[in-house]
Amino acid sequence: SDDNGATWVEKNDFGNSVNSMLVHPFNNNVFVGLVNGDIYRSNDEGDSWTPLPGFGKSVDAIAGSTNATRVFVGLGGDASNIRVSVDNGSTWGPAGAADIDDQYILALGVHPFNNYVFAGTRDQGLFLSTNQGSSWISRNNNLIASDVKSIAVDKNTGYLFAATTNTIYRSTNNGGSWQEFAAGLTPANNDM
Repeated sequence: SDDNGATWVEKNDFGNSVNSMLVHPFNNNVFVGLVNGDIYRSNDEGDSWTPLPGFGKSVDAIAGSTNATRVFVGLGGDASNIRVSVDNGSTWGPAGAADIDDQYILALGVHPFNNYVFAGTRDQGLFLSTNQGSSWISRNNNLIASDVKSIAVDKNTGYLFAATTNTIYRSTNNGGSWQEFAAGLTPANNDM
């Protein structure tokens, strides 16, 4: 859409479900990750797509670094993890050591001020890397839920938000501690 969502134009039919998407914050390339592990990049707002080396596992999350060519992907499924590219997706390598290996990655986020990388997982909460994915530490102090399904970082304050199965949490110290932040939200009515 180029009119704030009033109308939409299909840019590609990938033949498989799109599971994740990123408009890179520093080069405007668009990345899409598919359920079958394929990943594509467009440098012309979706008019054409370049297939990138795939993974054979669901690409459940994509995040871009403040480095214009660094991209992270989170893979789902058994024995999955995070992959990183330093050349805009042309090649991929592992991000991190055993501390995040074998985690089912549900969400990724990159802090705009300090370039910290956050990974939301199934069953193990949230992990933080302060060195662009080389090592990871668990950041679950007061984060009650084990599944972190979505991560967002406020570009003005640097506050970190984590959406879990049942609520939303906020951290003002890069995940060092968390506060439930769901005032005003009401549970969905599943009786419909």
